[in-house]
Amino acid sequence: MMFFTLSAGIEPFVTLTHMDFPQELEDRYGSWLSPESQEDFAYYADICFKSFGDRVNYWVTFNEPNFQVKFGYQAGTFPPSRCSKPFGNCTYGDSEKEPFITAHNIILAHIAAVHIYRTKYQATQGGSIGIVLHCFWYEPISNSVADKLAAERAQSFSINWYVPFTILFFIFYTNEAVVYELETVLQVPRPDHIRKISSRNARHIRIYFTRIFYNREAEAEQRARFHRNQSLHKLLRPGLHVLCV
Repeated sequence: MMFFTLSAGIEPFVTLTHMDFPQELEDRYGSWLSPESQEDFAYYADICFKSFGDRVNYWVTFNEPNFQVKFGYQAGTFPPSRCSKPFGNCTYGDSEKEPFITAHNIILAHIAAVHIYRTKYQATQGGSIGIVLHCFWYEPISNSVADKLAAERAQSFSINWYVPFTILFFIFYTNEAVVYELETVLQVPRPDHIRKISSRNARHIRIYFTRIFYNREAEAEQRARFHRNQSLHKLLRPGLHVLCV
């Protein structure tokens, strides 16, 4: 396909992964639930850069990883179909913890791939690398402080957490809900350890679908942790379901 597009005068944009993972590694260590996934993804990315970098100027590490985490490990509707109640009735999974674990490993895998490309290949190949995020725009349902903060938290959990690395540092250190999950669920310190492989100024592309209104959820304590720490309630107003890609 790459050779065909080039011969037709079409510039290829190569995505390294789009919500898939080798079954062998899923069986061996649980794919994105394991830190081993970071090393294997970096190795795979290195091979791709080495093999095709003379013909590819635009690389994407992950396509919509935030979508993959939500539906693969929280709702369980996408492979590997992991979840727990009240989000679904999957055979395996933990909707409170696994979204944070998988997102954390994906972010670090992305950073590792960017670091490899920039230190080994970019100077000679001259390309660029980034990530694609699945996005909604979140707005408060009212002008109250609580609703405004709820919309900001929604943005942080669903989008900003994944944005490479200038914004990523900002979110890690200012959104205490995200920091709390990293420290308690993942049992890791605040992420000083990833400064050495910063992907600062990496490109990122956002695919916007619609806007969603949020307010403070009065019964947030009854929700699972992933939503409870956001303290949010999603409200889709009629007439706002507009495709904005």
